[in-house]
Amino acid sequence: MTDPFYCKIFVATDKPIEEVSRLVAMQVSEIFEDIEVDADVSRNDNFLSEWGQVEAFDFIENCQFFVDLVLVEENVKLTDQFHSNAAELVCGIRKLIGIAVASCEFEDKIVDFCGWNWTVNNPNPPGSTLQRLFRGRAHVAKKFGR
Repeated sequence: MTDPFYCKIFVATDKPIEEVSRLVAMQVSEIFEDIEVDADVSRNDNFLSEWGQVEAFDFIENCQFFVDLVLVEENVKLTDQFHSNAAELVCGIRKLIGIAVASCEFEDKIVDFCGWNWTVNNPNPPGSTLQRLFRGRAHVAKKFGR
C-alpha cells in the first residue's frame, strides 16, 4: 500500500548529521510554511562505507542519512501541495547538502520538478556529483566511523 502523505529522502553527503539536520530544518521551514510536516533526519543503517569499484549509485547502500517526511494532517486537499513542496525540498537538499533521492508514491513529480530521481534505468545522479562523492569516500567512511 502506498502513502501519498509520506516521502523518504535518502541523502549522500560528507556533512555530519547535525549539519544535515539543521539544513533540512531550515529548508522545511521555508518550503512548508503553509502546511505542517514532520521531517526527521536519521542515520541509514544500510549505509555501506566501502563502495569499491561501482558503476551504479545504489541510494540505499550509498546514502549515510535519510529524511522521513510526513504530512501531519492527512488531508486529501493538501496532497498536491505536499508533493510539490516535497519535490522542492529534494531540490533544496541537492543544492545545499549533496545527493538526494526520493522514495515515495510520487517520484514522477520529483523527476518533473528536479530533473532526476533514481531509477533502475538511470541510477546515477547527473553531472559530476557522483564522481566527487566517490573520490571522497575514504574520508566519509572515516568520518562516520565505518
